[in-house]
Amino acid sequence: MPNENWVGFAKSPKPNPDLSALHVASTVEFASPVDKVFKLVTSVEGLSSWLHKLEKSEVRTSGKIQFADVAEELQSAVFSHVELGRRVVINSEMFGEISIAFEKRTPEMSISFTKLVSAENREQEQKLFDGLISKLRDKVGELS
Repeated sequence: MPNENWVGFAKSPKPNPDLSALHVASTVEFASPVDKVFKLVTSVEGLSSWLHKLEKSEVRTSGKIQFADVAEELQSAVFSHVELGRRVVINSEMFGEISIAFEKRTPEMSISFTKLVSAENREQEQKLFDGLISKLRDKVGELS
């Protein structure tokens, strides 16, 4: 029963019915040591080479990422999960959720992009994510 000290809870926002989830995933094999490939998906230099130019990257859970040369509302992202040498999850307004996991038994990593997009932007976002995965694959190949 509410009383004068009760704060209550805000209603959850209703999902936008015009948006649907786009999920793009791939596997990238590598011959380089895991630590080199892990830096490619976490460091300023590494992420700037295939994802987007960065100004800052704090590699830790809840660590901030700051993109360069984008609108203010798209500048920041966060490492929502970091497990050194094993898994990284990045959340950003620009790319949605980026999940990268390194396989234990094989020299490969899986990468996925998941983002809510409108029907008219779906094809464009699909091409963007496919292109980013291709760039990552090329950068990983350059390491070996």
